[in-house]
Amino acid sequence: MATAPSSLDRSPTLAARRERVFFGGMTIAMLATVIAGFGPTYYFSSVSSSTVVLTPSLQLHGAAFTTWMLLLAVQTTLVAAGRTDVHRRLGVAGAVLGALMMVLGAYVAITRVRAGLMVPPAGLPVGVLLAVAL
Repeated sequence: MATAPSSLDRSPTLAARRERVFFGGMTIAMLATVIAGFGPTYYFSSVSSSTVVLTPSLQLHGAAFTTWMLLLAVQTTLVAAGRTDVHRRLGVAGAVLGALMMVLGAYVAITRVRAGLMVPPAGLPVGVLLAVAL
């Protein structure tokens, strides 16, 4: 007689363990890339020689996108720990944050182009640069 798998059996299969290692590793790689890329101009701007002026909109933009990356790390950890119930509840906050990021990203891109702070490479129309940024 066959028995149904127990819901208490939490031992992951080899494929599930590989997925957890992959997604955990990719999350760490993404966090490292963000820190390396934005470290001089955002995270460590007070101790670096960056000339970027962090306006309130840029600070809010940076905070929202940093929160997005931290949420990714938390969500990945929750799934790896088998806490998909909490992962799903936090997903609602992620959806709200995602909508906020779209608005902030568009606002920052448009205001930076208007102020002449986002300059396209030679031969590229400013509209193309803005379309890519958006």
